[in-house]
Amino acid sequence: MTGDDEGRIKDKLIRVKQEWAKDGRLLTGRPDVGHVNRLPPGQREVKNWPVLDLGVQPNIQSSAWRLTVDGLVQNPMVWSLEEFMALPQEDFLSDIHCVTQWSRYDNHWRGVSARHLMELVRPDLEARHPLSSDASSRYIALKQQRPHGTFISKTTISARWPTE
Repeated sequence: MTGDDEGRIKDKLIRVKQEWAKDGRLLTGRPDVGHVNRLPPGQREVKNWPVLDLGVQPNIQSSAWRLTVDGLVQNPMVWSLEEFMALPQEDFLSDIHCVTQWSRYDNHWRGVSARHLMELVRPDLEARHPLSSDASSRYIALKQQRPHGTFISKTTISARWPTE
């Protein structure tokens, strides 16, 4: 992906989010304090996997895929896709509630637990937030990744993730 592609994607994403804000989209109303409703306010249930790629998908060959964990860790590591898939895999079941207003129930996942990865790389005590350097570049607090149930998945139980 070129810098021009990234700029077009960013500009399109900003435009779309500005339009949503004008329309009041993603405003969810009152919170479900008692957790009575499985579908959060403002969400719609989907059965498929919505494609959220803005029309451009990265062309990453399996042979070029790498997961690098470095920075404030005692044991920096790099895994190829083959090495990552050889790590102990666990099965998980979860609902997804996406910020783009869709929810999908009872997703069956297979992946490597964040807990296992942290045992391998041993984050330093001052480490607080890992950064994902994929297209979304997001931070997730380490304390949120320690419980069982946080993982990195390349597959659902039924299929490998498609490119888009």
